[in-house]
Amino acid sequence: MPPQQRDRSFGARADEEAPIMVASRHLLKPNGSILGREVADCILPQFPTFCSAIPKDLAPRPAVASIDGRSPVNHARIHDFVLNEFGPALHQLGFGKGDRIALVLPNGPELALAIVSTLQWASCVPLSANGALSEMEADLLRCGADLVIGPYSGALAPSLGQETADDRFHVLSGSPKNDWTVFRHVEDSAKRLGIPFVGLLPSPIESGIFKLVPTRSESPLDFAAPVDLAPLRESASLARAQPNGASDEVLVLFTSGTTGNKKLVPHQLGAMLTAAATIALSWDLTTNDVNCNLMPLFHVGGIVRQVFSPILSGSCVICCPSFDPSIFWALLEKKAFTW
Repeated sequence: MPPQQRDRSFGARADEEAPIMVASRHLLKPNGSILGREVADCILPQFPTFCSAIPKDLAPRPAVASIDGRSPVNHARIHDFVLNEFGPALHQLGFGKGDRIALVLPNGPELALAIVSTLQWASCVPLSANGALSEMEADLLRCGADLVIGPYSGALAPSLGQETADDRFHVLSGSPKNDWTVFRHVEDSAKRLGIPFVGLLPSPIESGIFKLVPTRSESPLDFAAPVDLAPLRESASLARAQPNGASDEVLVLFTSGTTGNKKLVPHQLGAMLTAAATIALSWDLTTNDVNCNLMPLFHVGGIVRQVFSPILSGSCVICCPSFDPSIFWALLEKKAFTW
């Protein structure tokens, strides 16, 4: 839907702009066109890492939302999570810059935030958790995964968290579903292939927030309990704890393979920042905009257009678990999104 036709239900033009938009808005020509190379030349010296482009100083507003009753998280919370929670956990496990981290997770806010978190520190390879087992294992081997992050499929303690939903986004009846026992094959496959595995445990309260936890156990695991992460490999290199820069590989995606064998396509951070900023500028995204994402987050369109562009422009993305017309119409009836 073109920008001029969008129903900006959350108000008029935003009174704040994300720094990456302020830095590059002058490059948008009167006819609506914009050149990616000009955007790159403008923003990359100012925003050397992904986190540096997250607008953490804006007035708090939703950045990543779910439909299951959990509270949306704002941009400052994402910034803090990536730098001070995910990064230290990944480095404690012995992984970081230069490693390829396969994310084999179901669609939703956890996968969106796992992608953002991983590409700050390593190279992210999102894979479908719902595909054929043989295809998933072949993809893990072909991409050269150093670590697999998959759903934690062990026993869980009852959640004591209270729902703090923003009613605009809450359309899934019942409590948040965090039973991922159906995905036990992800951990089993990683072990069979000899690839280190760590589980992802979603927060029962905050959309997209998660913990990395050890392999599953029969003892019920409580999200609030402290986690002892033992290194999965020894890593003495301080370089692994450095964030990625513009020329570093941060995202590796498989092509669909419709015209032949699937191919691996690596993407550098500079290209991802440039693409996200260009999309946000050409679509005139503001802090009042909300995107409804029904696309899978292991394709470049779903990742860059539906996740990176909203987050970096200071707006919001509702991360739906799948393409479901009933979810779309329920959110539309609430006027929960603008595009």
